[in-house]
Amino acid sequence: MSSILRPDDHEVLRKLCNELLPWMIGGGRLRRQWFVKLGAIYAYAGDLGAALAGLGLAPPVVAMFEAKLPADQSALEVLRAALPSFLFPAGVLGVCIWFTVRVIVGQEKVVARALLAKELSRSINGFYVELEQALHLPEPIAKVSEIQASVMQKVQDAISQDIWPFDPPPPPMAAIESELREKVDEYRTKYMLNWKRPAQVGGIERDPNLTAAPRAPADE
Repeated sequence: MSSILRPDDHEVLRKLCNELLPWMIGGGRLRRQWFVKLGAIYAYAGDLGAALAGLGLAPPVVAMFEAKLPADQSALEVLRAALPSFLFPAGVLGVCIWFTVRVIVGQEKVVARALLAKELSRSINGFYVELEQALHLPEPIAKVSEIQASVMQKVQDAISQDIWPFDPPPPPMAAIESELREKVDEYRTKYMLNWKRPAQVGGIERDPNLTAAPRAPADE
């Protein structure tokens, strides 16, 4: 983290780098999870099968892939009737793969988890928009803290639903360093010069809203 930040970086940028952006970047990885990709393949395959059945193309095969075999036929019999002999081995392999996928989709709740991961990923993208608006302010720290609280609630939701991409939850630096560095550099260049800094007293940065501590009365 020290290689990303610079000694003169504003406290807001430090908060972004250390406390907020790692979680937002981690949330952006939700869509890259294996179950999201498998859920998309499963949905497209189902839609394709429905379209083929609607057109009257190989309806027994489509029914078999939907686990709706005719009462008097086995899966192999359906394949032998529908496919040329040279394609029969490939058909058997395809059926085995498809039934395996169906089992995984059911047991791992792939469809529900994929939908939730996409929803939370969209929420994280929305927080990036809010963050950009907040960073235009001369004193953005309060708004950044509000966004941080909202992001952490989404992270907790993702963890509780078993869709968060990292275990343990904090995103490892090795996985996010490049994207984190890019974001910190971007915000430093675009916004940091516009942010107010605490007043400096005796070479030490000090918040002007803080009052000096009362002194004890001098001995007479």
